[in-house]
Amino acid sequence: MIHEEADSAIVKVSGLSYSVPGRKILNNVELAVRKGESVAVTGPSGSGKSTLLTCLLGLLTPDSGSIFIEGCDLARMPARKRAALRRRKLGMIFQFGELLPELSPVENVALAGLLAGMSKGRSYGRAKTLLERLGVPATETPTGQLSGGERQRTAVARALIAGPGVLLADEPTGALDAGTRDDVADLLFALPRQRDCALIVVTHDPAVARRADRQLLLQPSGLTEVLSGAH
Repeated sequence: MIHEEADSAIVKVSGLSYSVPGRKILNNVELAVRKGESVAVTGPSGSGKSTLLTCLLGLLTPDSGSIFIEGCDLARMPARKRAALRRRKLGMIFQFGELLPELSPVENVALAGLLAGMSKGRSYGRAKTLLERLGVPATETPTGQLSGGERQRTAVARALIAGPGVLLADEPTGALDAGTRDDVADLLFALPRQRDCALIVVTHDPAVARRADRQLLLQPSGLTEVLSGAH
C-alpha cells in the first residue's frame, strides 16, 4: 500500500519484488514515508522484513520495482552511487548495534562521519555532541564494555552523524531488557519530529510497534496497514 500522501514522501517504494531460488520473499511491496513520520513494519519471522530493509539500504537489488530515496532511484543506481547515497542519506540501527567493540563510543560514531566524507575535526566534534545529547558518557571505555542501552544509544548516534533524511532500524530493542527497551524506543520515535527525518522500524514487539505513527504488516501479498500508532 502507498500512503495517501505519497507525493510528499521521502521514501517511496513501488512494485518491489525480490526472490531467491524456489521462494519469493517480497511481492509487489508498496510503501511511502514522509519526513517527520515513523512507520513500524511487523510480520512473522521469514516474512521478509529484514530483506525489505536491506533493499532500502541498496545492499540488495530487487527483481522488479523502484525504490526512491529523496527522489533518487536506488534500485537503478550503480553500486558506487548506491554506496555514496547510503552514507549521506540513510542511517541504519541494528539489533546488536554492530559497533566495533574495541573502539570508544566517540571513535565508533566519528568513524561513520569520516566514511561519509566529513573532516576529522567535524566528525569527532559532532560525535561528541550527539553522544552527549543521547546520554552516553564521554569516556574512552571500549564500546564492548558499555551497557546494552548505552551501546544502542551509541548506534543511534552513529546513524545520525551524517544528518540522514531516512533512519532504518532492524529490531533495535530486541536485545534489551524491558526498561532499557522503553528508553531506547522513546529516543527513537522522538527523532522524526526532532530531526525532520523519516523512521522505518522493523520489530516483533507490539509495544514498540504501537509507538509508530503507522503500523504495517508484511505478508505474502505485500504491506497492509493494520493500526494507527499512538501519535
